[in-house]
Amino acid sequence: MTFDPLDGSSIVDTNFAIGSIFSIWKTNPNKLIGDTLRTQVNAIITIFGPRTTAIYYNSVEDKVQELTSVDDHWIISHDHCIIKPKTKIFSPGNLRSASDNL
Repeated sequence: MTFDPLDGSSIVDTNFAIGSIFSIWKTNPNKLIGDTLRTQVNAIITIFGPRTTAIYYNSVEDKVQELTSVDDHWIISHDHCIIKPKTKIFSPGNLRSASDNL
């Protein structure tokens, strides 16, 4: 497994949501150099803020799902997530890009 435990940590003081990114590989993590995405088994992104969510690929059902933490358990908040081919805002921490593309 490879991960970024606190992605977006440079914007913590602005009270934006931050997250963690996890990637699970078939191969030994000490030998990832030269591997392609085809050897990646799964990936998960979690977002911490007013709403805590996790987005992951459900290989059993062959779809991307969003889970939301409610009290002490996780619920499926979006059952089939799709990334649009073109979007306007891609990063809340990149404020200049966000204002240029509104």
